[in-house]
Amino acid sequence: MRALVLSVATLAFLGCGSSVDVTPWVGSWTASVAQTETCSGSSGSHTDGLTGAIIIAAGPNSGTIITEPANGCDLTWAVSGSSATLTANVTCPTVPASVPGTWAATFTTGLLTLNGSTIGVSDSGSAIFTPTGDPAQNCTFNQSGSFSN
Repeated sequence: MRALVLSVATLAFLGCGSSVDVTPWVGSWTASVAQTETCSGSSGSHTDGLTGAIIIAAGPNSGTIITEPANGCDLTWAVSGSSATLTANVTCPTVPASVPGTWAATFTTGLLTLNGSTIGVSDSGSAIFTPTGDPAQNCTFNQSGSFSN
């Protein structure tokens, strides 16, 4: 019921003189991702579909990429071959939820897998859902799906 927008990081250079070509990752992608969240309190467990445009850019450090969704929740990923892992826990700005209220998410794990013109997406974390007029609820979430271009 609450929508998170995925973020993807940019690939760059990996140490010891070897470099990673991030060109296949960088560009405009379309997300098609399912998110399952489980919250304390009355909201229980829900599954939402997350779709929309996402930009992947080269990261600030060599060997990294950044996913840049419309909501500003950018995530940085370390690239190794055809996969990229979330570099650190990231707490995103509070965003409006798909039901009245707000959703503040912290991404704790994530994996991207590049296969031609598709990137497999898998990540998880925790969130605080604050329904309008009700107390905040602790939640966990898992996202899985793909980006395509």
